[in-house]
Amino acid sequence: MSTTAVGIDIGSFHTKIVCISGEQGTPRLTAFGHLATVGDRDKIKKFIRKAAISSADVRLGFDSETLKIRRLDVPTTNDAELDEAVKWGCLKILDGDVDEYDFRYRKILADELETTGKTPVVVYATKKNSLQNIYSLTEALGLPRPSVIEPNANALSNIFLMTCPPSPNERCALIDLGYETALFTVLSGRGLMFSRPMAGTAEKDLVGQISRNLHVDQQQAQAIKDSTRTGTEWGLPETGANLLKNTIHHFFSRLAIEIQRSLDGYMLALERRKVDRIFLCGGGSQHQGLTNYLTSTLAIPVSLFNPFEKIDTTQFPREQFIKKQALFAVCCGLAID
Repeated sequence: MSTTAVGIDIGSFHTKIVCISGEQGTPRLTAFGHLATVGDRDKIKKFIRKAAISSADVRLGFDSETLKIRRLDVPTTNDAELDEAVKWGCLKILDGDVDEYDFRYRKILADELETTGKTPVVVYATKKNSLQNIYSLTEALGLPRPSVIEPNANALSNIFLMTCPPSPNERCALIDLGYETALFTVLSGRGLMFSRPMAGTAEKDLVGQISRNLHVDQQQAQAIKDSTRTGTEWGLPETGANLLKNTIHHFFSRLAIEIQRSLDGYMLALERRKVDRIFLCGGGSQHQGLTNYLTSTLAIPVSLFNPFEKIDTTQFPREQFIKKQALFAVCCGLAID
């Protein structure tokens, strides 16, 4: 990187922004923001002006329901023919005509995976109208038109490989536990190998369970959920406290089941090699006791992922972002790509 790059992750509730400069060799954080997507639009515009984002290289992440990420084995061809082979190889997984989609792919190199004479690739396909919706949203938020729109899974791969790259024979899973979605990815030393959304394991699902089980509204459920991450006392009566404890345990159990399904899906679809380590990021990764529970249940080491580990953050007091650093993994991956 020779100029400032800006990574922007627009969520349903919050927009995360990081500005990273690489002019002196080591990536350096120059600005960051965590703002409400709807309620803070004026603050977003003010942040853009203050951070001089309009003159920077802006890169945007997305996670559309139309996005398909799959491994395909296509007949070995020259590069000119590979584009068409990949496109038509996706027919069975598309929800519509092939011309409605944009396609990108990455070749899986021979030293990553045993092949059968065909060309193995990881394919990204998304509907063109989904991308147009993203452009419209950036305009509504007053954001500059992005130079790159990158799947969140790819952004996670970028930052993970810079921060703690797997050894040649190692496979790692990085799981982004967001508010609206939970995303499971598997990475080798070369990059993204596998990606799968995990149903029922996003933060909104836990909020819904708390609301139903404790008979409180969504706003109260959100506050109670947040208190379980910080360890603060909500003041529930003993019966309510026990219901909350059981709700959290049920959610942890559901998460472990979905992770195991994802691990099984990866091995079935791609290779027999097991995942050696699991890392968590996103707001849902911050629940007390979660990493220990998953390590014990899955029999795989689970730890938190810090996307700022290899980024110079000395311009800011650590306490400014330490509690929210897990939220910025996608942003950092976009900005260092």
